[in-house]
Amino acid sequence: MRQIFVTQEFTDMSPRHQEVEFALRRARSRADYEQELVDNELRLAIAGNGDFSVRQIATRLNIDPPTLWRRSGELAKEVARKHAKYSAQRSIEKKARFIEQARTVIQKCQVEDTEPTWKEIMQELDDPGVGLNPWKRSVIRELMAEAFSIGEASIGNGANGGLNEPW
Repeated sequence: MRQIFVTQEFTDMSPRHQEVEFALRRARSRADYEQELVDNELRLAIAGNGDFSVRQIATRLNIDPPTLWRRSGELAKEVARKHAKYSAQRSIEKKARFIEQARTVIQKCQVEDTEPTWKEIMQELDDPGVGLNPWKRSVIRELMAEAFSIGEASIGNGANGGLNEPW
């Protein structure tokens, strides 16, 4: 140590950098799955009703989704298109169900000749997203305006009775 730190004299004259060679290997796929099995699963999803996404299929097969897209691109595109149509149709059905449910609640209040508060509507609908989702709030506003002949500007401000919305 003294030699290195104090005197700066180095008695070891061995070469500083030894040439080291590494054997190069061609990269091989480490995938331990059968491509035919993957393609069959994708074909089954295409033949189905579209309820499985590419990510769900990849997870079920224990494969990364990008690998599935890379190895079976065309089939994955078809699955994605089918799932997008399925999701859109499901969304339309859910919205129609919500509108019908909200209309039923408001008609019930109309028959009882009472104008419901926002809290009462939330309790009747039993939907946690009612207060958070702007689309659902607008549907309720429109239905209330339609049912009780209230101008939409007065709904929710509390001054004219309205829904007394918390926002």
